[in-house]
Amino acid sequence: MKEETAQRRALALDRPLPAALQRYLVPALFAVLALLVTTGYGTGVQLNDGQPALHINPLEFLARLMHAWNPQYALGTHTGFWVPYQTPYSWTYGLAQFLHVPQDVAQHVAVFLVYLGCLWSMYYCLRSVAPWLDEISRIAGSCAYLFNMYVALNSQAQIVWLLTYGTLPAMVGVTARAIRGEINLWRAALAIALLVLV
Repeated sequence: MKEETAQRRALALDRPLPAALQRYLVPALFAVLALLVTTGYGTGVQLNDGQPALHINPLEFLARLMHAWNPQYALGTHTGFWVPYQTPYSWTYGLAQFLHVPQDVAQHVAVFLVYLGCLWSMYYCLRSVAPWLDEISRIAGSCAYLFNMYVALNSQAQIVWLLTYGTLPAMVGVTARAIRGEINLWRAALAIALLVLV
């Protein structure tokens, strides 16, 4: 009885998902999971997420990043420590302020995209580095990459650090594909440069 059940499970897991279902199911699942984690992020603007000035007045904060010294913050601060904020993550807040989008909406959209990026990045890495894995293993690995203590701790303190965490698996995946000759080296270099920019 137990052997028959185990054989049925093995057969069910060995069957790949149909291509059409896989094309829509995985992105939809990742969007739902990222949205689920984003809802746990809290309501309103979370000022504990990195630099409060980024959420209070993003355009002014971005303008201050252009100078090496900021005399208005904590008796003077060297802005070199704010390099992670010189990324599209911060530009999103500036664009939202320019378009008069409420900052809490902008923050939750940015956080959602960071979580979604973590899931997609690990999924891409597992597809590229270990193409023999089945779909369930890739999805499980991506979920494990998002649902862990590192993400939980940085979600309540410095979500900007999750940008590096989220892009690293994609860089590994691009490198693996380039080494195997699946993509042109110049395209791989461009992809890694764009991921570093994020």
